[in-house]
Amino acid sequence: MYDDGKIPLGLTRDTWRYEQLQQALKAHPEVDTLVGHSLGGATVLEAAKQNPKYKTTTYGAPVMDPFARSSLQSVPNRFANRGDPVASMDTNAQTAVVAGNPHGYWNFTNTSATSGAQGHENPDKSVTLFE
Repeated sequence: MYDDGKIPLGLTRDTWRYEQLQQALKAHPEVDTLVGHSLGGATVLEAAKQNPKYKTTTYGAPVMDPFARSSLQSVPNRFANRGDPVASMDTNAQTAVVAGNPHGYWNFTNTSATSGAQGHENPDKSVTLFE
């Protein structure tokens, strides 16, 4: 929870999760696409801001983007469930209505991950580095 409070202050780079991501990227320089949920989503967006080589996909990320862009400027790889208070300010995320916890990860219909276990290879050939 301590790290969560750093996000609105623009201190995502000072979080434990960001440091964890940096260690994983050093160990896996071949990685070019980052996927994250919630704080992990904020973390991968920060990493991509620091190094534009990374493509990102986020789910339920605490993005502060209250002004919707036109459909020509949409952000295609940001997803949020309607009613999710964490992602409520991300007006550019693609949204869906789900039953159950709106901030849950496993109720998204377009995830590629089939397991959060470290080292798991997903059907799209992505590999889970850490949960």
